Amino acid sequence: MKKLLSSLISISLLASLTTFTFAKTGSGGQPATSTPIVAPAPEPEPTQTPAPTPAPTPAKTSTAPSETTGTISTSPTPATIAPTPTPIPVATPAPAVEKSVTPPVKVVPKATPVKIPVVAEKKHCGMEKTVADRVKCRLNADDATINLEYTTAYFPEGCRWGSKEWQEKCKTRYKAIGPCWYDYSLSVETYDREKVMGCIRQKLTLPVTLSGANEYCKDKPETCREDYRKSIHHLIVARFYDAEERAELLLDAGKITKEEAIAFISFISQAKVDFYDAKDKAGRVKVIQSVIDNWKNLVLKVQN
Repeated sequence: MKKLLSSLISISLLASLTTFTFAKTGSGGQPATSTPIVAPAPEPEPTQTPAPTPAPTPAKTSTAPSETTGTISTSPTPATIAPTPTPIPVATPAPAVEKSVTPPVKVVPKATPVKIPVVAEKKHCGMEKTVADRVKCRLNADDATINLEYTTAYFPEGCRWGSKEWQEKCKTRYKAIGPCWYDYSLSVETYDREKVMGCIRQKLTLPVTLSGANEYCKDKPETCREDYRKSIHHLIVARFYDAEERAELLLDAGKITKEEAIAFISFISQAKVDFYDAKDKAGRVKVIQSVIDNWKNLVLKVQN
C-alpha cells in the first residue's frame, strides 16, 4: 500500500512539472500568462559606473524574466548610491609675462671726423714765471700783447703779495692811478713829475700839502689816522712805480740799455712787495733808502 501511494505521488509531481513547462512556452513560443507556482528570489541588476557628477540613481522595479522559473519579478531592486566624486585639481594658469620689445637699433653711418685746428692760447707777459722774465717780456711786447694782459690778466707786480682780498683792492687802486702816467709821462722831455704826483694824491684822497696824521685827522673819525697812514704808504709805492716809468722813458730815449732797464725795473717791482711786507717803520725806511740808492746809480749811468 505504501508503495502504491509513493508511485501516485511521483506521478502527480511529474504531471505538475509537465503542465508548468507547457505553460511556459505555449503553443506559439510566446510566454504564457499563467501564474507561477513558486516565485524565485529577486536577482540584483548589474551596477553601472557612476558619472562624475550625476544624482543618485533611484530604485528600479525589475521586469526581466527569471531564467529558472520563467516568471517576471516584481520585487524592487535596491538603489545604488554613487560615491562622491573626488574633485579634479585644476591648475591655475601663471600670469602672462609681458615681454619687453627691444626697439630696433638704428644704424647711423659714421660721419667722417673733421679735424678742428688747435688754436694756441694767446700768451701774455703775466704768464712768465719770474719777475725778470715778466719785465723783459713787457719791454719787448707790442701794444696788442700789453693790452691782452691788461684786459684779461691784470696783475701788477706790486699787488703780488698778501691775501686775495688785499690783492683785489691793490688792483683797483693801480687802475685808478694808472692814467696819471699816461697823461703826463709821454717822453723824457715832456715828463712832469709834479703833475703826476698831484694826480696820484688826488686819486688817493690825500691833500696837496702833506702833513702829519694828528694834524690831518683833527676833528675827524677815529678811523682817519689808520686810513691816512695807509694812503701815505700807497703814495710812497706810487713813487716807486714812478721811478719804473722814468726808467722806461730813459730806455726809449736810448739813455740806458735794455739790460739796465730790466735790472732796475725788476728791483723796483720787488721793492714794492718788500715795503708792504715790512713789519715796522724801520723796515719800510730801509726799503725806501735802497730805492733811492738804486735810482742814483741809474742816473749816474745816464750822465756818464
